[in-house]
Amino acid sequence: MSLSSSPGSSGDESSIIMGRNSNSGRGAFPRRGELDMTAIMNVEQKNSLQVLINNIIDDMQKDLCAIFDNLGTDHDPSEEGIKPPKATFNLIPNPRSDKYRHLYSSKDNGTEETQDAKIVLPEPTMLPAPILPPAPVMPPGFTLSPSQPLLTIPKSAEEASLMSGKTENEILSDSLSELKKDLLVYFGKWRTNVQKRLSDMIIKGNGTGGVHAGQGPQQGPGTARPKNKPNQGRAAIKQGGTDPATLASNDAMSRYYPATLSSLGNLPKEKRAMILHCIMLLLLGMEHYFSYSRRLLLHLATALQVPAHVLAQDEARVAGGLSQIVKGITSEEIIQKRTEEGKSSRRNKAGTTTSTATGSTVSLAPPLLAAGIGTVFGGAFGLGPATTAALLGSMADSTVTVGSLFGLYGGRPGGKTMESFLKDIPDFGMLPVYRSMKSSLTDPKDLPPQDRRMRVTICVNGWLTQESENVTAPWRFLGSQNEVYALRHEVEVMNKVGSSLDTVMKSAAWSLAKKEIASRTGNEHPSVPSDQQLNGFPVFASLNQALWPMGLLKISKLVENPWCAGMVRAEKTGLVLADALINKLQGERCVTLIGYSLGARVIYSCLMYLAEKRAFGLVENVVLMGAPCPTEMRAWGAMRSAVTGRLVNVYSKNDYMLGFLYRSSSWYYGVAGLQKVQGVPGVENLNETGIIHSHDHYRHLLGGILKKLSWEDISYAQIAEDEEMLAQLVAQQEKLDRERDQAARVDATDLDKSTQKAQESLKHKENRKGIGRKGGRKQNK
Repeated sequence: MSLSSSPGSSGDESSIIMGRNSNSGRGAFPRRGELDMTAIMNVEQKNSLQVLINNIIDDMQKDLCAIFDNLGTDHDPSEEGIKPPKATFNLIPNPRSDKYRHLYSSKDNGTEETQDAKIVLPEPTMLPAPILPPAPVMPPGFTLSPSQPLLTIPKSAEEASLMSGKTENEILSDSLSELKKDLLVYFGKWRTNVQKRLSDMIIKGNGTGGVHAGQGPQQGPGTARPKNKPNQGRAAIKQGGTDPATLASNDAMSRYYPATLSSLGNLPKEKRAMILHCIMLLLLGMEHYFSYSRRLLLHLATALQVPAHVLAQDEARVAGGLSQIVKGITSEEIIQKRTEEGKSSRRNKAGTTTSTATGSTVSLAPPLLAAGIGTVFGGAFGLGPATTAALLGSMADSTVTVGSLFGLYGGRPGGKTMESFLKDIPDFGMLPVYRSMKSSLTDPKDLPPQDRRMRVTICVNGWLTQESENVTAPWRFLGSQNEVYALRHEVEVMNKVGSSLDTVMKSAAWSLAKKEIASRTGNEHPSVPSDQQLNGFPVFASLNQALWPMGLLKISKLVENPWCAGMVRAEKTGLVLADALINKLQGERCVTLIGYSLGARVIYSCLMYLAEKRAFGLVENVVLMGAPCPTEMRAWGAMRSAVTGRLVNVYSKNDYMLGFLYRSSSWYYGVAGLQKVQGVPGVENLNETGIIHSHDHYRHLLGGILKKLSWEDISYAQIAEDEEMLAQLVAQQEKLDRERDQAARVDATDLDKSTQKAQESLKHKENRKGIGRKGGRKQNK
């Protein structure tokens, strides 16, 4: 068992000690049958496809190992900010236990003899002597004084490295060794299932290659493109018009999911699009669409030179067909059908088309036929219904399997429903950002079929400014290719946080405090070590010195009390959200999490709990903006294990309010919303110091930040409106500050005039007194 500290999470520095609770299983694998791919490829192309997918999966596994093996290797001293304490151990033996007591001195293990400690115990019975661990082997050059115990707790990273004979990076990696082992076990099970499905593909004869009459000659695998001819790869599939969001997401996919070289990229566009479509159906045949499957498709799309928007449109088309299978079916009917089918719910149901492998029959539901599932380019090129049904397995017509995919009754029998989460948080709910029917939906299973998608996005607000109906307002820029929900939770607390922030941000005390904090460019506090000097980081200087403007401290209670309550509720909400994901409230689909401020704290708590419960493969992408959470490497390494795709930290060094509010938390472990997260492979950092000048700016810049991240399916027009609204608010605040400065100057001028007048009056009185004394002396003479 290894120990890894996660400071900043509910004040418990050991909150990511993780027990084994694997979330890897989907039960027995569905009945397998031959997948006749003769209609779209030949033997060489099938073999090339299998090799390509195996290479992609190998690269995915290497990326998972790099999270732990390269922990702590990437550092930029100029972006260090607050340095979290270095790891000094990954295991502390208990000095009071019989197993390790002999390795400690009596003073260290607290057994020093005293009158109170002398207790006569009965004579023990004869038992076999316990097997004690051998004495630790000290590295060369290590000397042990006679008074020093055999085993001591290191007090620094250097001492820990000397005692263990390991580097700091190795100590960091060892602290998450159990997590790495469990992650690779889960990934290995998913990999085995995918490879089993791939091995079921067969080609009868030599295969036709799938080129219909009139579509031109087929290019064999490994054949070089003719010289002086245009590339028939990526350029053959259009980029979806001139939409800048689409072009940006296409370019981002090629950067974040680099292509693996393959001769399949030379094939005609119809065949490449069809291969990608078939692999999506094959992965859906595993009865889920988790984040590892999604990432495999993204890598395969870049290898086949298929743009990102083509994959997204194909996902929406498949989701539309599948959702029609369960149209009009309630969750109660799903429960009844699940009970009736029993163990056969994971098998292909009886139909009209015979499978060549098992002799059983499978069918393709009419909604899937109507949607053209199994074909591309409007049905001009594709598979037959039998092969399409074989690829989908029970997903082809089983209402139970499709209902579980979309979360109509959780992902497994006995799974929690939305009503059960209301016991923990009374107003917990997920409000659809886009829906065809205007209603007060708070449960994803009540969404109309036409609004269902293959992927889910959950957005978490940091605070609210008005009524709960505006929970969805900041997220209107997100498109409709995903199921987008805004998480509603603790509305009363979030409203108090929003109103208190608004009050303090508009106060004269805050305007003066910002100027005073910004004027601090160094750190001369004598108790701060020289390597912690934070020149150029005024917020960190204030945190280190515990020196904040007096005017700000006087009004701090206005915002601190709601903020502290919000932090506690955010921790609880994160645990409830993680429990909802584990119980498949979203169905058997991958989830993207986006949040700012306290919403980012909710996601931080959620990811830590998912890592602790070994719930891998549920979360695809995560974006944290202005997050009030630590930057400790082991905590972010654990979070990274729960995220398959992109994990982004957005921060601003000018966010003085976040620094002020976080000063009572474990800020010495770093503040993610103020600095860069370093040393964790796969974590992206976006520095928005030049744009984010106040913590309340995040609410209006959510779309602009995602635009910089080349996010897919966002509305640039809505983003422009949000930025224009922020510009107006900033202009109003600047006008108010100018008026206050002018009034302050007038008051100072009036004060100077009154002071000068008082001084002149006092001088005049003194002169009159002097003249009176002189006159009196003359009369006496």
